[in-house]
Amino acid sequence: MLDYHKPTVAALLETRLTDHHNITEDFGFSGRSTRLVVVVDGTFLKSAYRGIMLTTSTMDAAGTILPLAYVVVDSEQFKLAYGERANMCVVSDRNKSILKHIWTNIRVKFKKGHLKLSELYFASARSYTLDEFNERMSKIEEIDPRVTAYLYDIGYHRWSRVHAMVNRIWTMTSNIAESLNAVTKYARELPIVELLEYMRTLVERWTKEKLLKAKSTFTYLGYKFNKELDDNRTLSHKLRVRASTDYIHTVIDGVRRYIVCLENKKCSCGQFQLDELPYPHALAVLRQRDESFEEYFSPYYTRENLLRTYEIP
Repeated sequence: MLDYHKPTVAALLETRLTDHHNITEDFGFSGRSTRLVVVVDGTFLKSAYRGIMLTTSTMDAAGTILPLAYVVVDSEQFKLAYGERANMCVVSDRNKSILKHIWTNIRVKFKKGHLKLSELYFASARSYTLDEFNERMSKIEEIDPRVTAYLYDIGYHRWSRVHAMVNRIWTMTSNIAESLNAVTKYARELPIVELLEYMRTLVERWTKEKLLKAKSTFTYLGYKFNKELDDNRTLSHKLRVRASTDYIHTVIDGVRRYIVCLENKKCSCGQFQLDELPYPHALAVLRQRDESFEEYFSPYYTRENLLRTYEIP
């Protein structure tokens, strides 16, 4: 007989009965071929057992939701769901670093300039360089110095991409976990056993569908990032390039100039090193050199990695 008053971790492929008669299951793909940016979200169950279901997710190379684990607990204990990994970044809906939560607080606490503040705040959070960030924060201070002080007290590293201690890449909010919760909205009213079975079959179905889609992908990158590559290529044709050395180039974009270093995969605009994929400046340089883009992408974006994500271990 199962004791549902103790934490119960559920996942897809491997099931084991612990000494305390809890069921623990682990995803076959969890922690392999995935980014170290993990989104965690907790939601209350609506059945007779008033526990909390935590879900942990990330994004795969196709740009779609990849559930990593789910757990039913009496209180939120993320380590039970996923464990600890070096350089892991956890984006939680309970964390004050979530962009939309900070913005909601700003709207409640401070009553003026919301339209302009919203634009500047989100632009600051997604800035790629310190110069961009500081410029936008100065404009926020001109509107309302109290907002600048509030954001400083929270800690820039908690909500700003350029100050983050771990590269959060594409995920600055917990929308991934919230999307997963939307799918499980009515299942959370089920008794525990039925809920865990629903989650198992849901993830099993998603895994099969995503594996079939990955096998039918014939581009070098997953769908989302291949489309971004195509868009960046189009933009790169508008740029002019001037070589300084074999690896260092000046890219002229209108009246602005940027320095691209292919050897270190960096650009003075910050996007190359933070997004880890060639954006228009880098692609303009690669086109002039008649060089392929493949070695300048993070391996996380590739079709090969996408297939490894969903393969049976």
